[in-house]
Amino acid sequence: MSAPSLLVPPKDLKKDYRFKDVQELLEEETKKLMDVIESMEENVAGHIRYPDPIAYYPNLIQSIHLLAIHEQHHFDLVKKYELLQLQ
Repeated sequence: MSAPSLLVPPKDLKKDYRFKDVQELLEEETKKLMDVIESMEENVAGHIRYPDPIAYYPNLIQSIHLLAIHEQHHFDLVKKYELLQLQ
């Protein structure tokens, strides 16, 4: 299942980015997301649902929480892999 267009990473990501570069890109993308949703009323965001049967059709607020958990998981893996490469 495809991610909502707002959550899809930029197409111009390079494979040779350092971890810090990826963190900065994620912060930029987070700012863009915040700009779109910060003026949205919570009751409206709670009624926007995504067609994800595995996550039981989360609303926008839940989707953002799931995205944060997902991204943290990937960052933790990247940190672990970087430490393995340094050994």
